[in-house]
Amino acid sequence: ADLWRYQPSYNHDEDEIIHGRYNAVITKTTDSTTSRWIGSFDPIIYKTNSRSLSSPSSPPIEALQAIQATHRWSDKFVCQLNLCPWAKSSLDEPNAICYWALLIDEEDDEEMILDKMEEIVREAGVQLTLATTRGGDEEEDGGRIDPSVAISFIVLVPMNGRANGNDALPDFGTFHEFFIDLEDRLLDECDDYWDALDAADEDDNGEVDEDEETKGNNNVPNVNSLGCDITIAAFHPKWRFNGSNEQSDGDAIDYEKRTPYTTISIVMSSVIESLMKEREDGGGNDEDGNASSSAPATERIADLNEKTLCSIGVERLKEIFDEEVLGCPMKGEM
Repeated sequence: ADLWRYQPSYNHDEDEIIHGRYNAVITKTTDSTTSRWIGSFDPIIYKTNSRSLSSPSSPPIEALQAIQATHRWSDKFVCQLNLCPWAKSSLDEPNAICYWALLIDEEDDEEMILDKMEEIVREAGVQLTLATTRGGDEEEDGGRIDPSVAISFIVLVPMNGRANGNDALPDFGTFHEFFIDLEDRLLDECDDYWDALDAADEDDNGEVDEDEETKGNNNVPNVNSLGCDITIAAFHPKWRFNGSNEQSDGDAIDYEKRTPYTTISIVMSSVIESLMKEREDGGGNDEDGNASSSAPATERIADLNEKTLCSIGVERLKEIFDEEVLGCPMKGEM
């Protein structure tokens, strides 16, 4: 059966339900039009059945390869090395992961690519919010997804062989600057939202209504709450933390943020906030005798990841990444 719905001339519909009903969105933009494929991507089917790639309405093979590579990275690298505590739950929960692939061509300049990536990040963020907050009885729309396992990946997919480990586009420096700017703007939008909400409540009641603040107010005009709802993270094939050795394959810790394709992930901010507030009871020492068990869960995850990756070493990590993530081409590409 054909699992893809092809829209040769796509018009953005904010009311359309995607995440939960489908798990893959592939977009191709030219100067005059935007084409889109929306469907259900099964990595097992697409790995073993090359006929699934030959339908006239199927998306380009490069997009399917990128989605599968990102899935392998999540499963065979992040999950297997336990770099993310909820990765396995996300992989096991149907449609908890949604892949948004953006196809880019040789003639596309970096500014256009990154502008379009931001547009899709915002659309995917809205869809993730809908998927995790809508009522669970909406069976035809996929129902509600547990926010603790829901995640979206926005993946840049070069066409015509532009994707390779040595020529990732955009380059890491440009992409990192773009990401920091986008993250800052989302945080500023969140601040603006709460300022507008406070002002609206004061106008209505003379004082801030704590009940309204707790449950939110979607009626604040001309203010977007998306920056409050989602948290984004950046990944890149050539990621290097400050101080990494630029004359080598990098350091082991760099593999915490290395992906087969340039990627932004989105999770619900409420999940991150819960981790930030979490504390271990007692405040004793960790397994190495360090008094760090009272640190926020996010800090403990980062510390554990650093220990895990450094204990494996950069050479072995590169072997695992190359074999498990990059070394499994999809049947049908030959």
